[in-house]
This record gives sequence, C-alpha cells and structure tokens, in this order.
Amino acid sequence: MSKVYVDQTSFRLTCTVGVNVTGATVTQVRYCKPSGSTGQWTAGVSGSTAGILYVDGSTSVKFDEAGKWALWGYVTFSDTRSAPGEMVFQHIYLEGE
Repeated sequence: MSKVYVDQTSFRLTCTVGVNVTGATVTQVRYCKPSGSTGQWTAGVSGSTAGILYVDGSTSVKFDEAGKWALWGYVTFSDTRSAPGEMVFQHIYLEGE
C-alpha cells in the first residue's frame, strides 16, 4: 500500500492469511490503532486459494488516526476453524505530510 492519509477514502488494502479461504464464513482485516484501540473491517476475497483478502476505502473504512497502525487478515470457517494472517504495519499520515 502506498502513502495513506487520515480520513482518505480511496485506497485498497490487501493482506494474506496463508491458507485457502474457500468456504470461509468470516473474512476480516483486523487492526490496532496507534492509540491502542482495536477493530475490524469486513474483507472481500481476491484470491481464495492463496488466502488474499482486501478492503477498499470508504466512508466507513478509513484510517481515523495518524501514526503506526497494525493490520492483519483473519478468517473463520463454519466448523469454527480460524486463521489469522501475519501482522503488518502501515504509517498513516496527516494531510500535507
């Protein structure tokens, strides 16, 4: 992902969970903000056998704090199996930085 700014709504974030996600009932990108609060966005699947998830920026999917965000993919299957992806970090900038 290239440089992203606070409240930017035009971006695509992709991540990998490392397992085939065919049949997953929950697909998410989870995050930890610089302030320490956590959450998740519902993710789409762009490569089910490769475990590639994505979220597109929108009014409800945006970074609302500047600083270092931790991000990772997460899937759950109907039989309660789950798989988190590897955590990555993205610095989010204030407009004009």
